[in-house]
Amino acid sequence: MIWMGQKIAQILSSHPQKKHVFERLATHPSDVARCWAAFIIGSYPTLEQQLKLILPFAAEAHFGVRGC
Repeated sequence: MIWMGQKIAQILSSHPQKKHVFERLATHPSDVARCWAAFIIGSYPTLEQQLKLILPFAAEAHFGVRGC
């Protein structure tokens, strides 16, 4: 079974608007949308990019988003 966040990351992996979609989800008021943003980080090609993007999620107030 594929999770929604994994499916979103799969779809956006080569999408030209990936950065824009990621930024919108990462700052969304919904913890579910922010969790989807965390999944998108895995589609970035380098570890350096991934670590830079994941840093704000490490300080996320909602436990569910930190666990993504």
